[in-house]
Amino acid sequence: RIPFQNDFITSFLLFCVFFFPRLADLANKPVFDDKTPYFRDIFWHSMKAREESKTERGDVMDNLLKLKNEAENGEF
Repeated sequence: RIPFQNDFITSFLLFCVFFFPRLADLANKPVFDDKTPYFRDIFWHSMKAREESKTERGDVMDNLLKLKNEAENGEF
């Protein structure tokens, strides 16, 4: 739960990132905190494991792997 708790300033900054990106750059405050690398590492570890095992579950990760492989093969 802790990574998803936001205060008003962080919520406003996230709003600005999507609708006013230049304004968000001026704020000079990171949108994502230090917990983001943890989730990024989990995601990439899962992608690598799924790609090596070649199992298909019909989920979002399968679709992302297909897009990745199509881009590498020049089909995208």
